[in-house]
Amino acid sequence: MRGKGCAAALVGAICATVLCGCGEAHGREYRYDAAASYEVGGATFSAAEIDAIEVDWTSGSVAVRASAEATEINLSETSERTEEEYALRYRLQDKKLTVKFVKSGAKIVADLKKSLVIEIPAEKTLSSAEIETVSAEIKVSDLITGALEAESASGEVSVLGGSYGKVSAESVSGDILVGAGEFGTVETETTSGDITFENGIRPETLKPVGSFQAVSVSGTVDFRMYDAPNGPVTIQTVSGDAEVLFFTGAGFTLTFRTTSGSVVDQFDCAVNGNVYTTGDGHGAISVSTTSGDLKIKRGINVIG
Repeated sequence: MRGKGCAAALVGAICATVLCGCGEAHGREYRYDAAASYEVGGATFSAAEIDAIEVDWTSGSVAVRASAEATEINLSETSERTEEEYALRYRLQDKKLTVKFVKSGAKIVADLKKSLVIEIPAEKTLSSAEIETVSAEIKVSDLITGALEAESASGEVSVLGGSYGKVSAESVSGDILVGAGEFGTVETETTSGDITFENGIRPETLKPVGSFQAVSVSGTVDFRMYDAPNGPVTIQTVSGDAEVLFFTGAGFTLTFRTTSGSVVDQFDCAVNGNVYTTGDGHGAISVSTTSGDLKIKRGINVIG
């Protein structure tokens, strides 16, 4: 995970990797190494053939999803452009599936927006998945993997459902949404995009979370759970506001460090300086802002 001071540099790093130049400058050539080792177009693989996935994409969308109906791993795209040079490229090497946006050397044109879908059998476990885009949105759903990295310059990133040892999600101006799954470690970072984590707002939907970290300059960070996780929750912003929402009976100890931000406390916590405690205090939460405000919100318990 990059530190807060490096967030603004993310767009340059992604554009350089994917386009050898910024995605806003249409006409740039899309290049990558070992181009001759890549096949053209969609494909289908047995689940045993693939252990890891890596995707470099530019514009449009990327969806990686597990499905109970899938019996094989299916790679497909939709595009309004029919020229062969603009078809996706893929390579399967050492059980790693690598997917590229277009042919190496093709020029990126303004209307080239393509939708990539990788569908995986629900019981399949991947060692890792890496997805990097410029403006394309990233949607990951119900995946089982030891590590997921999802980075976009301006696209939205969502990770919903599934089981993950570690999730790293980054975007400069796009929003990030993570939740409804089992997570060991979650690290999120934006410059101006909002960050939302929601992982169970009823007891029966509460999922385990090891630790959560959110870093943003001006985006809002919203953390919602029925009860605070046992692992640490860390939120850092400059001017962005932070909201944490739990339900009656939740236990946490929240430390708020700010220069000029204010606090709204709906839990009526016991306050000792900048430390807010309620219930058994088991959940360790740290919120730091320069001018951003903090809301400690109480959810409404629903019976039945």
